[in-house]
Amino acid sequence: MVEDVPGSPQGGPSRKVLFLTSAQAELLAGNAGSMELLLSALEIPMEGPGSPKVTLKLGPAKGFSDHLNAKENKTEGERKGLDRIKPPFLSDEEERLAEQRLDIFLADVLLPLAARTHAIVFVNAFPSSCLLTKAFLRMVALHRGKWGGALPFWIIAMTSSMQNLYRNPDAHSEWRFVRQHCRAWGYRDAAILEAMRRKLGSPKQDGTYPNTPVFNHDFHPEPSVLILSDNIDSNETTPKFGTDRCFDALQTQLVSFLSAKLPHVAIQTGTPYKKVRSTRNVDGFGKEFAGSIETCASGAPVVYLDLRRREPVCGDHAERVQQAMKKVGGPL
Repeated sequence: MVEDVPGSPQGGPSRKVLFLTSAQAELLAGNAGSMELLLSALEIPMEGPGSPKVTLKLGPAKGFSDHLNAKENKTEGERKGLDRIKPPFLSDEEERLAEQRLDIFLADVLLPLAARTHAIVFVNAFPSSCLLTKAFLRMVALHRGKWGGALPFWIIAMTSSMQNLYRNPDAHSEWRFVRQHCRAWGYRDAAILEAMRRKLGSPKQDGTYPNTPVFNHDFHPEPSVLILSDNIDSNETTPKFGTDRCFDALQTQLVSFLSAKLPHVAIQTGTPYKKVRSTRNVDGFGKEFAGSIETCASGAPVVYLDLRRREPVCGDHAERVQQAMKKVGGPL
């Protein structure tokens, strides 16, 4: 089931790709012994020299420009006609400095830690949706030469968001290259296209869908492992996208299996979604906060990175309000 896919034409290593149907993902998630077999198939040794000593999970890290503008043309609701959604910074320069601080942390702290411990690093499959993933993979590409090309750690990207990928019409996109070289994906391509047609209508000649924003979601060439699912409901007689339940269960099972054997650290920054997940009793918290709570409850640490430069707080409340008003150039 695991296939070897060559490195991207834009550069990058060869990859292990596992493409699953929703039914296969559910089957793997429900079998306690399947995770060890999966890691073996991915050629990740759990014992001996060079075996991983820690797992790291990066993200979510949303709320930055790339994430807010992942839809290249705004065609829905109040955003229609607006060119760019501004991130929660006073200026583009302030956002750039925040990203620079993250780059320094990743290069000086996280990359050496991952290399020293032969870590398994879980990243978002779409770097545009997670600043931590984007910055980490950028630092990996910059520092790859010091390890002679072969990384001393593993990078795993997982997603079942086929709808986002197929709304990226770029003929030279990375996801199309992976699809071209992955036989299992090729077998399911017609079913995914039919599910897209049922959901969004027939695509236009340029590959875009009518009355639907164009997405820029795409893979990065650096992850050494891609685990994917078509997210098609196996209970339907004709192809139709289901929920992420099966794939979420697989991802949770894999992380839980590794966390039971290795120290696990989750790292987050930015702004999580505030939409409440109805299947969890965590009123007031979004999906990402629920994940953080679960990680903490399991005994693993969650590290939140504050990328802003914080000015010293002084004076009474009224004085602080005046200082804030002066900084933003008007009433709050």
